[in-house]
Order: sequence, then C-alpha cells, then structure tokens
Amino acid sequence: MRRTGSPMGRFLVWGLVAILVLAPLTAQAAPPKPLPGTVQATAAPAPGAATTATASVGLRLREGPYLNSAVILVLKRGETVYPAAGPVWGDGISWAYVVVERAGVRHEGFCATQYLAHYQDNVPPKDDDTPVATGKVKVTAYGGLRLRVGPGLSYSVERIAPRFSSLSTTGVTRQADGITWQEVLVGGKALWGSQDYLDPVSP
Repeated sequence: MRRTGSPMGRFLVWGLVAILVLAPLTAQAAPPKPLPGTVQATAAPAPGAATTATASVGLRLREGPYLNSAVILVLKRGETVYPAAGPVWGDGISWAYVVVERAGVRHEGFCATQYLAHYQDNVPPKDDDTPVATGKVKVTAYGGLRLRVGPGLSYSVERIAPRFSSLSTTGVTRQADGITWQEVLVGGKALWGSQDYLDPVSP
C-alpha cells in the first residue's frame, strides 16, 4: 500500500501524537496545588552554634516547651546540642529548640535554657515591679542549692538548683540568719539563695 503525505507532514503527526500521550503523564508528575486555607510546610530551623547541657542529673529534651510535654530523651551533662530557635516561655520557664545527634540519630526538641552553657536567654514579659537580671551565677553547692521565696531560713523552699547550673541574678543581696542571700530569677520569678554557693559567671 502506498503511503501518502510528505515526510514533514508525517513528522508533525507523530509529534502531535507524542504530545497527547506524554501530556497526561507530565500533569500527574507535577506537585499538587495546596487547598485553600492550608499552611505550607517550612524548612526546619537551622542549628546554631554548639553549646552543652549543664544539668548534673540530666536535662530532659521534650516535644514542646512545657513541663507536661513528652520526654524525647535525657541529655547527659556535657552533651553537645545545637540551639535552632527560641527562647520561648512556657510554665514560667525559658526553653530553647535544640538539635542533638546521638549514635548517628538526630533528635530535636525543647529543653530549659538555664541548663545550657553560654546560652543568652531573654527576660519574660514583666510588670514594672518585676526584678531585672543583671548577670549570671553558677551554683556550687555539692547537693544542690535550696532556693527560697524570701531571704531567710524561715521562708519556704521553692526549688533546688542542681550543682553547676547557671542562674540569672539581679545583684540584690540581703542579710538574714547570719547568711548573705542573693536574689536570683528562675522562670522570671525572684527567689533567694545563699551567696556562699553562688559564684559569678563572666559574660
């Protein structure tokens, strides 16, 4: 049977057929458009300069910036972490979003900034009469330092700061019960500890 039409005509016909066949495949390979009202995913924060965990009994890495958030793992004292975002405030505590690699596995989550070396946290929203931090001190008490709600042994203990932990201080001191008490800030709240067990930290 004799073919009709010029070579150029046959080329155009086959080109058109190829376009019709491949066009649906190309459309299927394209990424779907987001639905109205949806939020596009963004890249994870880039890790910053390395720092280390300072909590002597371990620092909990949590899924969120709250004390009731699930614990991902417990960081060892001296373990290297990479802050990627923060600080943010939750439950009266300053938290940083950090990245840590252990045994080749990458973990991400929130930990309290007061147990990170060389971390410059910010001050939480405050009223005009809230104390302002003027420096840092390090706890030297071997079994941890009792922090009280007031400058004296008659005041209740609010919490115990672990040895080697870093605290913000207002620089204010008071004398009571033969002890020099220094005012420190924990989660934006003013507490008092014996100055004998608080060493200044150089900026």
